[in-house]
Amino acid sequence: LSILLIDDNPAVAAAMAIAFRMAGHRLDTATGPEEGFSRLAVARYDAILLDLNFTAGRSDGAEGLAA
Repeated sequence: LSILLIDDNPAVAAAMAIAFRMAGHRLDTATGPEEGFSRLAVARYDAILLDLNFTAGRSDGAEGLAA
């Protein structure tokens, strides 16, 4: 599978990259929704994993849902 991960936490992105590559999948990463949209404009993905919070201290998921 070709997967796009949109997450602003580099540690999360690195861990996910290791896990998905070990499982034989291709993982591209973006640090936020804008970069994710840019990647979607040039590539096709089988799945998108989207972080729901991009502002420190937020946990309501509104940012990810708005994207």
